[in-house]
Amino acid sequence: MIQSAPEIKIEVTQKTPLMTRSEKALALISSVIILLLLAFVSLIVLQFVDTSTEREISGPVTIGPKWQELRPAKALKVRRRAQTVLLYPADANSIKGNDISATEWGLRLPDSTVVKPELIAVDEDGNTFPLKHPSFQERKNARGEHVWVMGLSGDRNQKTDSNLPPDRTYPLIRIRSDKPLKLSKVSWYCWSPL
Repeated sequence: MIQSAPEIKIEVTQKTPLMTRSEKALALISSVIILLLLAFVSLIVLQFVDTSTEREISGPVTIGPKWQELRPAKALKVRRRAQTVLLYPADANSIKGNDISATEWGLRLPDSTVVKPELIAVDEDGNTFPLKHPSFQERKNARGEHVWVMGLSGDRNQKTDSNLPPDRTYPLIRIRSDKPLKLSKVSWYCWSPL
C-alpha cells in the first residue's frame, strides 16, 4: 500500500505596505522640518560660543616713528577665518576712544591728537603683508580696566577666505607709529565671523 504524502496547504496572503504613500510623504516632510529646526537652533547657539583665539606677541612696549620688530616666542599661525593684531594701550586713560572719520582712523589721545600705528606681518620667507585695515573694540586689560583696543588686519582674500595666507607662519611683526604710543601688550587675535 502506498501512502500519500500529507497535504501541504500554502496560503498566499497579500503583503500590506508598512506605510502608505501619504504616510511616507508626511515622514519625509517631518524629517526635513526637524533638520531645518536643528540647523537653526545650532546657528543661534553658535552665536554665543566664542571660537576666537588670542595669543600675546609682546608685553609692554612703546612704539614710535622707527620700525620695531616684535618676535613672538612661537611663530604666528593663521587660525580661524580672520586675523588681527590687537594693540592694548598701557593706561586706560591714555586713549579717549577712536577716531573713525574717513581721514584719520586712529587712536585719539587725551590731547586730541590721533595716533596712527602701522603694522606689517612678515612670513618665514620674508614676504611682507601690510596690516592696514583698522577696527576698534572695547576690551579689558590685565588690570580689568575697560580700554579701547585698536586692531589692524590685512586684505581679505576671497580665495582662501582669510586675511593672510594660511599655508605659512609669521615669525615677525614690524610696528611703528607717527607719534609715541605706550602699549601694555600686542596680541594676535583670530576668529571666525558668522
